[in-house]
Amino acid sequence: MFYWALLNLAPSQKYSLAAIQLLAVCKYSVFKNNLELTKEILGDFIDDLNLLQEKKMVLSINKKNVSLKGYLVSCLGDTPAQNWLGGYKETVSLAKKFCRMCEITQESRNNFISENIRLRTLENHLKLLEILEKEKNEKKKEELSTEFGINFRSPLLGIDNFD
Repeated sequence: MFYWALLNLAPSQKYSLAAIQLLAVCKYSVFKNNLELTKEILGDFIDDLNLLQEKKMVLSINKKNVSLKGYLVSCLGDTPAQNWLGGYKETVSLAKKFCRMCEITQESRNNFISENIRLRTLENHLKLLEILEKEKNEKKKEELSTEFGINFRSPLLGIDNFD
């Protein structure tokens, strides 16, 4: 299930169930292996969100015209779902670099100093995706996927100003 909510509401409104909007209901087993379907499901939402960032939407609230812009602030879910939606390996055992936030490796996971672990960056992530997407040999592509901890380009990368 995909939901969205507005944050620029009064606290008494934005934390109510009425403020949470259903975007889509999808059976995980249907779209897990069908990235095109996921892109289709999220496509209009992503396009509309990008449009809201670029242009203001004018709403009439209490008989006053109010101009609003919209941005994606966060994306919530359990770890496997967030990893999948982000294009990362879903389980930590299937990747050398298993964390979607940093570049810690399986070898160093039990003995590390947090200051020495590099964080993942959008710039580096896009470079790794380019390497992965250019690889034609499926066996080599799977090896790179395991090393990088990345399966595919997330549809969320199509959202402006969200990384």
